[in-house]
Amino acid sequence: MTVRVAGDGRAKQGPVRATLAYLHVFVGLHPNARRMLLGNLCINVGLGVFGVLFNLYLVALHHSVGYVGLVAAATTTGQAAIAPLAGLALRRYSERAVLMAGAAIMALASGLSALVTNDVLLVVAAALSGVGFSTATIPALPYMMRYATIRQRTHLFSAYFASATIGTMIGSLLSGAVPTLTAGLIHAHGDTTALYDRVGLLVGVLVTAIGVVWFRSMRDSAPPLDDEDYPTRTVTQARDEQRTRRAVLVMLLATVIIALSMGATMPFFNVYFATRLHAGTGTIGTIFAVSGLVCAVVAFLAPVFGRWGRLPGFNAARILTAPAFLLFWLHPGLGIATLAYIARNSFGTVSGALENTYSMEILPARLRGIVSGWRSLAYNGGWSVGSLAAGLIVARFGYDAIFLGAAVLTLVGSAVYYGYFAIGDRRWSMVDRRWSIENKDG
Repeated sequence: MTVRVAGDGRAKQGPVRATLAYLHVFVGLHPNARRMLLGNLCINVGLGVFGVLFNLYLVALHHSVGYVGLVAAATTTGQAAIAPLAGLALRRYSERAVLMAGAAIMALASGLSALVTNDVLLVVAAALSGVGFSTATIPALPYMMRYATIRQRTHLFSAYFASATIGTMIGSLLSGAVPTLTAGLIHAHGDTTALYDRVGLLVGVLVTAIGVVWFRSMRDSAPPLDDEDYPTRTVTQARDEQRTRRAVLVMLLATVIIALSMGATMPFFNVYFATRLHAGTGTIGTIFAVSGLVCAVVAFLAPVFGRWGRLPGFNAARILTAPAFLLFWLHPGLGIATLAYIARNSFGTVSGALENTYSMEILPARLRGIVSGWRSLAYNGGWSVGSLAAGLIVARFGYDAIFLGAAVLTLVGSAVYYGYFAIGDRRWSMVDRRWSIENKDG
C-alpha cells in the first residue's frame, strides 16, 4: 500500500515496498561496480588466508616471534609508503589500470611469500604485499563515485565493505580447510606443517589472481548520469582552493586520531580475550567469526544511517563505538565483552562506509584519488604508531589504559570531524543535507 503525504507530493511507501526499493538499489548497481566488488571479494579472500596462515607458516619455518613482528611491520610500511604515490598515479592512469596493477602485485608478492624461505626475501615480499594492497584499494573510492548515482553511492560503499568482510571470512575458512584436506591427500614424512600451510597460502594466491581477472573485466568508459543524478564536481567548483585544502587537512587529522585508537586496540583483542577473560583459541575464533558475519550483514544497512545525512550518520555510529571501549575498561565477563566487541566492529563498519562516501562526495573529482592516498597514509601511519605505543603501555600499565584512551580518542576524532564540517563550516553540511533530502527514499 502506498500513502500520499499531504503537502510534499511524495508517496510514503509501506515497509514491504520500502524494503524492496532499498534492495533494488543494490540490484541496480552498474556492471562495472559489480565486477569491482567481485574483484575486491577475491583479493580479500587471499588476505583472509594469509591473515591466518602466514604467521603460522613462518613459525613452522622456525623463525622467531621477533622476526614475525618484523614481517608484519614491513607489510604496514609498504602500505603506508605507496599510498601517496598510488593516489598520484590516478592522475596518469585509470582507476581500472591501478586496481589491476595492485591486485597483480598482491598475487605475485603472496606467491613469493609462500614459496621462498630466505629471511630477506620474505621481508621484501611482505613489503610488496603491502604495496599491492594499498594500490588495489585506494582507486576503489573514486572509481565507485564514477559508477554510482547519488542514490546508489552509500549502497555501493556499503557493499564494498561487506565484500571485504565476506572475503576475509571465506579466506579464514579456507585457511583451516585446505591444510587439513592436504594432510589427508598427501602423506609426507617428517614435519609437514610448513608444507600444508604452503598449499593453503597458494590457494589464497590463486583466488587473488582471479581478482585481477575481475578487475580486468571492468571498462574504463564512465556511464551517463541518470535523470536523478548530477556531477558532484559542480557542487565543489564554487569552493576556493583554500577551503578545500583546509577540509582535507581536517579529514587527515581526524583520520590519524581514529587510527591511533584502532591501532592501540584491534591487534590486542585476541590477547585480551585469552589472558584477561581466559577464553580458549576455539572460543576466540568463534567470536571473531561471528563478529565478521554480523559486520557483513550490518554493512548493507549503512545507508539507513545515512538517510538524514552521511555526516551525522557516520559520526553517530562512530561515537557509539566509544561506550564499547569503556565496557572493556570496566572488565566485563566474556559474554558482555563479546557483545561489546561485535557492537564496536558493527558500528565501525557503518561509520567507515558512510565516512568514505562523504569524504569523496565533498571533493572535486581531480582530488579524490590523491586524497584517498593521503587518507590511507594517515590511517596506516596512525595505526602503526597506536600499535607501537599500546604495546609499551600494556606492558607497563595493563589494558585499562588503552581502552580508556581509545574511547577518548574516538570522541576527540568525532568532535574534530563534526565540529569542522557541521559547525565550523556549515556549507559542507548543507550540501550533505541536500543530497540526503533528495535521496531519502533510497
